[in-house]
Amino acid sequence: VNNKATGMDYHQPSGKIVMSVNYAPNSGGLPFNFELLSADGSISQFSSISGLTDEVYVTAARDEGGGKSIGGFPAGTFFTGSGVGGVITRVSPDGSSIQNPWVTLGDSGLLRGQLYIDRTGIWGGDLIVLTTTNKVWRIGGDNSTHPGVPALLATVPLSGTLEGLLTVPNDALRYGPWAGKILIGGESSNGLVATVDPQGNVATFNIGIDAEHIKLVNANESYFAVGNNQTRPQPVFSIPAPELSGLAGDILIGEESTGNLWDVHWNNA
Repeated sequence: VNNKATGMDYHQPSGKIVMSVNYAPNSGGLPFNFELLSADGSISQFSSISGLTDEVYVTAARDEGGGKSIGGFPAGTFFTGSGVGGVITRVSPDGSSIQNPWVTLGDSGLLRGQLYIDRTGIWGGDLIVLTTTNKVWRIGGDNSTHPGVPALLATVPLSGTLEGLLTVPNDALRYGPWAGKILIGGESSNGLVATVDPQGNVATFNIGIDAEHIKLVNANESYFAVGNNQTRPQPVFSIPAPELSGLAGDILIGEESTGNLWDVHWNNA
C-alpha cells in the first residue's frame, strides 16, 4: 500500500480489511482517512471522512448475533481516535457518517494507545481504550446500562507508548494469570506487559517482548499486519487461516522495531 496505513481491522459488512491511511504529520488525514483492502490485494477508498490526525487506530464491531456485537454495536461500526486528546469517534458501518466526538474522556491522552471492542463478554462487549497517558478506559456499549459513558479502569505503570491491547478469554487453563483480563503492551516497555482485571487491579509480567500489537488467533481467521508507514511501498502481511489452524486460541504478539511475531501461550509453569 502507498497511503501511509496505520491501523486495520476486519470490516464484516464488506468482507474486507478497513485501514486508516494518510498518517500525519505529512498527510494529516487528507484527502481521506480510510481504505478497504480486498483479499486479492486491491485497494479502494472507503468513506469521504478526512482530517483525523495522529496514528488513527481502528476497531470494528463483529456480528455476534442479530447483526450486532455483544455490546450491541451494529456489525461494521468502527471506532477511532481523532488526533485530539481524549476524543473517540464513531463511524457508521457504511462509512457515510461520523460522530466526532462520540465520547470525550477526562484524559488529555491521544488514542495512539489503541482501541478494542471486547469479544469475551467479560467486559459486556464494551469498548476498551488505551491512551498515551497510560490510562485504560471502558466505554459502555449500545446494550449497556450506560451507553457511551466512559469509566476509568486503571493507569498502567509501563514505559513508552502503549499500543498492544486485548481482552483475554476467561480460561485459566489456557491463559493462566492473564485469563479474564485486559492485556496491554508497548513498543518500548522493556519487555513488560500488564493486565487489568474488572476491578481495576493491575499486574505486570516480564516476557521479554515489546508488545506493539497483541492479537488473539480466532478459528478460521487470517492474520493481518501492516509494516512501517514510512516505507514505500508499505507492506501488508498476512498469515492465511489454514496456516494458523493449530494456533487457534493462542496470542500473537508483534514487535515494531524487530518485526518479530511471537506465538505466546500459557504452559502452566
